[in-house]
Amino acid sequence: MTAYRIRVSQEYLALRTAVISVEADSLDEAIEQVASGSIDTPDFDDESWQTGWTLRSERCEHAGVVNLDEAAPDPTAN
Repeated sequence: MTAYRIRVSQEYLALRTAVISVEADSLDEAIEQVASGSIDTPDFDDESWQTGWTLRSERCEHAGVVNLDEAAPDPTAN
């Protein structure tokens, strides 16, 4: 019998979101302040970030062959 080694690769899209408060005269100004970098966003490891994962693709490909008869331990070996 032969065992086939199959590599499974998964590609995910990670979406991180955080809600912050910005003081501004209008919504457009608040968005512009954040987009321009004049308002700091939370640090990467800040707990306010929420992360969602979406599987985008999965593929399987041949990664080798293992002959199970050759891989079996020799019963006569000490």
